[in-house]
Amino acid sequence: MKKAICSVAFLSLVACSAQAQIAPGTKLLSGSINFYSAKTETTGSSSTNSSNESKNIDLGLSPSIGYFISENLAIGLSGSLNGSWQNSSAYINDYSGGRHVDSKSKSRYLSIGPMVRYYKFLGDKVAFYGQLGAGYNNTYSVSKTDYPGYSDQTNRKDGYYASLSPGFVLFPTENIGLELSVGGMGYYHLADTKKDNENRFRTVDTSFNFRFGLSSLHLGASYYLGR
Repeated sequence: MKKAICSVAFLSLVACSAQAQIAPGTKLLSGSINFYSAKTETTGSSSTNSSNESKNIDLGLSPSIGYFISENLAIGLSGSLNGSWQNSSAYINDYSGGRHVDSKSKSRYLSIGPMVRYYKFLGDKVAFYGQLGAGYNNTYSVSKTDYPGYSDQTNRKDGYYASLSPGFVLFPTENIGLELSVGGMGYYHLADTKKDNENRFRTVDTSFNFRFGLSSLHLGASYYLGR
């Protein structure tokens, strides 16, 4: 009797493990979106008679598409598009006796490239995954102010990146996954070239990020077509 019970338990475990897989030929559609908005007001003392108000908006979208070439292993294309906008209005004391100054700035970050993602199931409904990606990235920013003597500032940089991102997937149904990414690490290389009369100036920015923790959490969703 004990052998029969053990055999049934073992076969049930094997069956659950067999179901908790993603078969070759399955198509993956996933993505996440984030939004942040903040407003800050600062008022100085009566002696300085200064004040400042600023509004910030951040919006990001990160889609991915993939195809499972073997069990739990997908290759595909991932991208990211992030934008931020800042408007500020300040009253400052200067040589003219004081004036209102309005400033606006916006920036955009774009990345796109191939990716590889592998799943390790921790149960029938939960899986851990690691995603490795690399490709092209680009940043663009512009700032404007109506303060006398200041001109508009524009900056554009192009380069490449490589990143490794871990995460978890919860499957409420067989075809739908709820994703939770927990940060990651990445290398970023960006460069721009400016020309001033006959001179050319080249600026190169390189960075290595290692981010894990609650501040790096992102929620997303995925759909597994043909699973």
